[in-house]
Amino acid sequence: MDQHNGKNLFITTPKHETWRLIRIAHIFLLLTLTLRVYAAEPAPTLVLTGVKGQAAENIKLSVDPGRYQCTDSEWQFTYLKKKAKKQVRKALQALGYYQSEIDLSIKRDEQCWALVMNVQTGDRVIVREAHVEVRGELADLPAYRNFAKKLPLQSGKLLNHDDYKKTKSEIEVLAARYGFFTGKFTEHRLDIDVKNNRAFATLIFESGPRSNFGEIKIDQSTYDEQFIEHYITLKTGTPYDSQALIKQQQILNGSGYFSTVEVAADREHFQNNKILVEIKLEPIKKHAYRFGLGASTDIGPRVSFNYKNRRVNRSGHEFSFDSRFSSVRSELTVDYGIPQGKAGADRLDFQAGYLIEDTDTSEHESYKLAALQTRISESGWVRTAFLEYLYEDFSIADLSRKSELLMPGIRLKKTIADNTIFPRKGWRLDTSARIASEDLLSSTNLLQLSASSKLIYPFGKSRLLGRVDLGASEVDDFEKLPASLRFFAGGDGSVRGFDYKSLGPVNEQGEIIGGKNLLTGSLEYEYPVREKWGLAVFVDSGNAFNNFNDYELFTGVGIGLRWHSPIGPIRLDLAQDVEQERSPRLHLSMGLDL
Repeated sequence: MDQHNGKNLFITTPKHETWRLIRIAHIFLLLTLTLRVYAAEPAPTLVLTGVKGQAAENIKLSVDPGRYQCTDSEWQFTYLKKKAKKQVRKALQALGYYQSEIDLSIKRDEQCWALVMNVQTGDRVIVREAHVEVRGELADLPAYRNFAKKLPLQSGKLLNHDDYKKTKSEIEVLAARYGFFTGKFTEHRLDIDVKNNRAFATLIFESGPRSNFGEIKIDQSTYDEQFIEHYITLKTGTPYDSQALIKQQQILNGSGYFSTVEVAADREHFQNNKILVEIKLEPIKKHAYRFGLGASTDIGPRVSFNYKNRRVNRSGHEFSFDSRFSSVRSELTVDYGIPQGKAGADRLDFQAGYLIEDTDTSEHESYKLAALQTRISESGWVRTAFLEYLYEDFSIADLSRKSELLMPGIRLKKTIADNTIFPRKGWRLDTSARIASEDLLSSTNLLQLSASSKLIYPFGKSRLLGRVDLGASEVDDFEKLPASLRFFAGGDGSVRGFDYKSLGPVNEQGEIIGGKNLLTGSLEYEYPVREKWGLAVFVDSGNAFNNFNDYELFTGVGIGLRWHSPIGPIRLDLAQDVEQERSPRLHLSMGLDL
């Protein structure tokens, strides 16, 4: 019932409701006290003296009085004492202590029981002789010879039963890996001479013949057999190796053509030492669509759309359409890809592209046709040879031009990282070279080289990030060099503290016109403050210029906030040029570190 006197509002509770609340509070209090008493209740303990190190750890693992309760009777702890002596002796013998003396007693104080134990381990057994022999083809394999050089079980070592078990197990693992499925130990013994504190170990393994890969059965109906063969590394008749099966699975999974890959060898049933291998493949969805949103200070908010036909035909050809739109830069690219070579290491692409960019220093609209041949080496280097035709309509300062260039070139790239999304250690190197000639559909003669490198190195919990970008051009008529091939500096990924593409050579009116050469670098220290958050301090320096003998570097310093989001790092930086000729600039950028 509510009562209102004009100033205060009073809420009254019926009498039976008040008693109900009191009972609930009483029950809650009792439960809380019970939990506290239960949590504080003592437990039986083990008091161990006379031994330490691995022997003490083994004893503690084998005997656990904590499984009993303080309210248990004396006969239960007497039984524990009797059982514990056997367990302790067994735990010590596993480490080679066969002459140990164990003194056990049980005690009780006002609160609980204690198992009191004094252990004198005595001398440890020495392996007087360890005879390990593998007979048959397995003994000739480099993998076994390397293992035999560092056997866990060796003459003269202190006895540890784990060494005996590990040696025996490793031989069996090697035999299984390399296809010696009929191999077995004809003798395996570990004899202990307790009186003289010595041991004699014998392990003799008959490997039998090595099995070979038999028929390779491939269960799929989506692609041509000839195309699938490019990704099959297993060969009928070659010696069995389980790692070859794992490698085969990794290659098929990494091809990008299959949603499910199963590679299985029937080791239970084989004839004439040949093992059937069955490969089952399920294709990925034919069509893939992706929409994206992003933002950066350089180009503002952006929207992207990607479509990919992953299976144009049964030969694995692909078609893709990529588009990105922002107020500063928009581009469209169409690509037709043809896989080539063994395991998809080679690829031939035909591309057509359109790009329009409008910055404070230049405007350009370009059209591109290109053919690219890409090869991935076993060491991870990606080499792309290309032939590109570029037509560009551009305006820089008071200059407006139309240029065309036919440019053969090559690009070499490699990335190493311990983690793709958030690397703590890794590096990236990306280099390219291109040429053009007036004698071959080009507005001017051109030779251009560029290199971009980045290094990430752990520093305690922190990271150090270094970056260097270089570019150099030789061009007969600089005015005919398109804006997209001129070098500029400044912006999120260049020299922070300066606007996007705001640094470079100027004309007589002081307007930025871009340069023939480029040199920029960055050093950043990032410190984690929470699991996915970090703070950064950095210094960037660089510029675009025309002469390596005469150039000026601009430098910016600042602090930043890092969020390691599920889609990659998001960076927010506040930077100031060291000359303080400009206002501090905020930089927002997204994308992988490498």
